[in-house]
Amino acid sequence: MRSLAGRLALTHLLVVLIAVAAMDALVLVAFERLALHQRQVAAFTETNIAVNLVEPYYRPGCPPLESSPGLLEVVRSYATQSGSRVLALDGSGRVVADSMSPAGYTGRTLTHPEVAAALAGRSASRRRYLPTSGWVLYTVAPVLQDKRPVGAVFLATSLADVTQGLAGVARTMVLGSLAAVLVAGLAGVAAARSVTGPVVRLTRAVERMGRGDLGQRVAVRGRDEVATLTRAFNEMATRLQEEDERRREFLADVAHELQTPVAAIRAMAEPMAAGDDPSAPRQADGSDLEVYREFAREMAGQAERLGRLVGDLLELARLESPKVRLTCEEVDLADLARGVLESLRRDAEAAGVDLRAGSLEPVLVVGDGLRLEQVLVNLVTNGLRYAGAGRTVRVDVSREGGEARLRVADDGPGIAPEHLPHLFERFYRVDRSRSRRGGGTGLGLAIVKRIVELHGGSVSVVSRPGEGTTFEVRLPAARGPVKMS
Repeated sequence: MRSLAGRLALTHLLVVLIAVAAMDALVLVAFERLALHQRQVAAFTETNIAVNLVEPYYRPGCPPLESSPGLLEVVRSYATQSGSRVLALDGSGRVVADSMSPAGYTGRTLTHPEVAAALAGRSASRRRYLPTSGWVLYTVAPVLQDKRPVGAVFLATSLADVTQGLAGVARTMVLGSLAAVLVAGLAGVAAARSVTGPVVRLTRAVERMGRGDLGQRVAVRGRDEVATLTRAFNEMATRLQEEDERRREFLADVAHELQTPVAAIRAMAEPMAAGDDPSAPRQADGSDLEVYREFAREMAGQAERLGRLVGDLLELARLESPKVRLTCEEVDLADLARGVLESLRRDAEAAGVDLRAGSLEPVLVVGDGLRLEQVLVNLVTNGLRYAGAGRTVRVDVSREGGEARLRVADDGPGIAPEHLPHLFERFYRVDRSRSRRGGGTGLGLAIVKRIVELHGGSVSVVSRPGEGTTFEVRLPAARGPVKMS
């Protein structure tokens, strides 16, 4: 059976069947023991009555037992009254009177263990199976004279009524058990379907997702483990759909970003290619050569931009790969900031921006020095690009508690609030036309965010239009202090 619901229902049915069968067996055994105990008590009572009836014939001075007609008459009369076979035995275990005479056991010596027990002074009983009579209960009680056994009375009582009664009880219990098993089976099927129904729906949803339909969701019912699994699936499906949408947007942005320089290069290359035609008109003063040079410079600029874009894409892909590895060491953020400020001094002068070192508190972090330098270079370059001439970009390093904080602030035009949540998204630009003229690829802040996250830190931005922008990077600080030289 391949169906999970079928296997669950079958397992449930087998468990119920085994439990019901075990319960029926225990109940039948208990009924049998109770019935046999009651029959045994009644048989002992009847045997003791028979002993009292035949005891006068065992007294001294009475005729021999085997020739006493009164003893045989008492035995037969009581056998009729009790419905049992009654035998009177002498002190040696020999039958002196049998209620079934003359075809009985008269004259035979009985060697049954219960007879031996009775001749020793103890009443005894035992159940036996006879091929001709079925189950029979033997009960033997001693006949006492002066507290000494001088004989015994043997009662053989049929247990057919007990057996038939137990058979009737068994039939009733079997019918009841079958009805219970049927109801339990139906309940098991319903329960199995209720359990496997969500699993089946989940399976179908997963299959559809495997075929590319990421909009699949499964209704959550209840609070059990299956409901928890369903909620986890829905959350996973939502994240996958969001990631797929981001991937599509990313591909569209990449195509758009690549299309711009490629189209520009093509637009400049076509007239140049046309100028190679010997029949094309040429200026005598050589001005066409200057045009070609201008085209060549523009093409080189676009090619450089294209190269930066491809490089940033490859860098971001490496950083987002699960196989990315960091070369970790102790890094002093203050020294790192001084090095970056020195290396970007000329760029700041060219942009007309005052690049300053603020409070540079020595703080150690454990991380990849080259990657952390890349973070600071991207943030400072971003500030130089967008602050504007005559503005200031300031870098501060400090330690607060167990965190190292790196701030890059400018007093430029600032950023509108609606743009702040999207600044670290790939290819997001506040002013697209201005960003392209400035040479940005739109990936710098996404790279910053990824590197900081790989170091177990976070990056945030605070900005108000007309008041400037501050980027803050928080990283786990190393425990050891920095020794000043």
